[in-house]
Amino acid sequence: AASFGDPPDGPSIGERLLAGMSEGYIEALVPSVLEIDDAGRETLHEGMRLWELSRRLWPDQDVDTKAKCRTLRWLADVGKHDFLLRPSRSGYLVRADFVRALVEPERVLFIGPWTATFDEFIPEFLSMLRAGIGCEDFDA
Repeated sequence: AASFGDPPDGPSIGERLLAGMSEGYIEALVPSVLEIDDAGRETLHEGMRLWELSRRLWPDQDVDTKAKCRTLRWLADVGKHDFLLRPSRSGYLVRADFVRALVEPERVLFIGPWTATFDEFIPEFLSMLRAGIGCEDFDA
């Protein structure tokens, strides 16, 4: 069975990057994004430029596409390894050693690349979400 970290079929990362650069797009490449809504439904987005991904993720809104692209690009930066939990206009930004995510009120966007730890985490997360365990269950 394929894991979330497996490369997608189609052109290689290098081919997509070169194609995007030759077309004049700086935002030529984005890692895979796993979208999980508040009901536990999963949607995997792969092989899209950041602006395409932004339009797909926020289709019915007058969204500042550049700001959304910056947020996604910043989260996807594999050079950043420090822990982060920060509110933003888009939601909460989360970065740890095994997960990078944008947490919105009705969904979570997990940004690849994913690790074996993430592959173990996601079924537990989905199980809790589908069982209805939410933030209100953890009130102090």
